[in-house]
Amino acid sequence: SFIQGESTRETFSIKNNLNKNIEISIQIVDLENFALLDNNKITLSPLEAKEIGINFFSLSKNPAGLYFGKIVLKEGANEKTINVILDINQREVLFDLVLEVLPNFKIVSPGKKISSLIDMINIGLSGTAVDVDLTLFIKDLEGNIYDASTEAIAVKNELAITRKLELPDSVEEGTYIFASELKYGSFIAGSYDTFEVKKEPFNNFKWIYIIIILVNK
Repeated sequence: SFIQGESTRETFSIKNNLNKNIEISIQIVDLENFALLDNNKITLSPLEAKEIGINFFSLSKNPAGLYFGKIVLKEGANEKTINVILDINQREVLFDLVLEVLPNFKIVSPGKKISSLIDMINIGLSGTAVDVDLTLFIKDLEGNIYDASTEAIAVKNELAITRKLELPDSVEEGTYIFASELKYGSFIAGSYDTFEVKKEPFNNFKWIYIIIILVNK
């Protein structure tokens, strides 16, 4: 998370757990205009670890908002990914936006509704009720959107609301993103939280119980 026209630096570590030398290629996907790696290729001896630096940046002309991408590491047929979410904030702050997936919905099964708490604070125009456009969406780490909604909301000082979006029955297990975007004129603010989708195990006892009831009747 950083401001338009500024930059931030992060690092990650790679360790070779094999008993041979390996060469790893490193690539940025979908964030090429926002990130630079210190190294695109490294060689590691057995059990050696190296720290890789990555500089994230945003030009003043880049729109504020949430950007999704990944760092892909390849060694032969082996591949690992690091998911990356950039939250680029406008230099002029009019609103603060915070979204949180409620605790009971941090792990859900396919087809369920996900409930979130969205807190909007009017900073630059406090005391004046203004209409903002609030967009909510659920997407996976590949960028596929599964549900979305947009509504106009009047925010005078601070407003906290709960909203739900629904997952399809066909959604796969994994990590998903519940994100929000607030727009007022040319101002944009974003916030997000993550949750896990896990399929419910088949319950044999439930079916045995039903069969017994039917037989007894």
